[in-house]
Amino acid sequence: MELFCKVGTQWRTAGASGHLVGLDYGAVYPLMDRMGLSAQRWDELFQDLQTLESEALETRNEARDSET
Repeated sequence: MELFCKVGTQWRTAGASGHLVGLDYGAVYPLMDRMGLSAQRWDELFQDLQTLESEALETRNEARDSET
């Protein structure tokens, strides 16, 4: 969760619609690399991050759609 919060400003959006499409992994990878994780833990943490990302995308885009 801490990593997810740290990359909270690294979202990519789709054009004028403003729909979130995902995290900018180009910003995520260096941050994770600096954490000094084993390869296995890095993979596990990245998978956890993708799970949080997926849920956040669904929630935020549904909220945006209901506002319009």
